[in-house]
Amino acid sequence: MSEDIKVFSVDDETEAWMLCRADAEVLADILQELWSWKAGLASGQDMLALGAAITAIESILEKDYRGCGVQVGWTLRPEMMEGVSVDLAISDDGIALGKTEFVPTGQNNSCDHACKTLAFLNDDGGFDVSAIGRWLELVVNVKGDQAKFDSEITWLQEY
Repeated sequence: MSEDIKVFSVDDETEAWMLCRADAEVLADILQELWSWKAGLASGQDMLALGAAITAIESILEKDYRGCGVQVGWTLRPEMMEGVSVDLAISDDGIALGKTEFVPTGQNNSCDHACKTLAFLNDDGGFDVSAIGRWLELVVNVKGDQAKFDSEITWLQEY
C-alpha cells in the first residue's frame, strides 16, 4: 500500500475551498469539459481516473472536498515527435492545469519536451480565470480524433 494512502484517514477533516462566484463558475466550466471526455476513454483505469477527477471537482463545488491523486489529459502527437499535451492533475496541494510541448531534436529520432503549469487552483481561491480560459481553449484544440487520452492514478480515497 502506498505511503500516501496509509497516512490518509477517512476521519481527516478537510476544510471547504474558499471560492468566490467567479472561482465556482470556472470550476463548473472545467467540470463540464471533463464530462465531455468520457467518449475518449479506452480502459477501466481511464474511467476510474476521470471519475475521480470529476468527483473531486464536484465535491469542491459542494463544499465537501474529497481528494484524490490523479492526472488526466489529452496528447496530440501525429508523428510521435512534435506535438502537445494538456492535462489536469489533482493532488492534496490542489489542481494543476498543464501543457507539455514536444519538439523533435533531430538526433536519432529523439524529441525534447517542455512542461508548463498554466493555472493552479487551491483552497485559497482567487483563481486566474483568464489562464483557465486559455487552458480550456487549448483542450478544445488538442482533443479530437487524433488525440490520445492519458490517465494516471496515484491514490484514491476510500468510499
